[in-house]
Amino acid sequence: TQILRDVEKEIRDSAFQALAAIGSEAKQAVPALIQALKDQNSDIRRNAISTLREIGPAARQAVPSLIQLLDDKSLVVRRNAAKALRELGSESVPDLIQVLKDQDEVVRRDAAEVLEEIGAEAKQAVPALINRWMMSLWFAIEALGDIGAEAKQAVPMLTQALEDKFSAIRDSAEVALG
Repeated sequence: TQILRDVEKEIRDSAFQALAAIGSEAKQAVPALIQALKDQNSDIRRNAISTLREIGPAARQAVPSLIQLLDDKSLVVRRNAAKALRELGSESVPDLIQVLKDQDEVVRRDAAEVLEEIGAEAKQAVPALINRWMMSLWFAIEALGDIGAEAKQAVPMLTQALEDKFSAIRDSAEVALG
């Protein structure tokens, strides 16, 4: 795993390829690959992700680091991280559920998109997704109420919210409509 930090690109690339070829048996390299996910060089981050994908479920401990890469400055790294999380499927769901509580809306949205792509294997995320949706809806209704008369185009939606099955939504809509 020391070779993953080699200065020579060809040596590093060969090490990543060798670990990927070994697959799940290379699980002892996962901590070093997690460190490589933090490298300044986007090629190293991308190679580390690809190698983790080949290791498969044995690389589950990399999920939190992969989730952080959903906000990477490199589009290729972001896409590869999302693909790795999708491929880990249900292995990544518990960590993605925790990310739904993140302060950053973009990070929460990215986690929800990965859960969407995982599909039925993400069924344990349903309560957290409903809660996130309810919080977003509740905040939107509260904001519309605070905007007041200038939010008149929202009246049909607020009126519909009066029929919502969740009392918090109904109550907020009632207050918003005044």
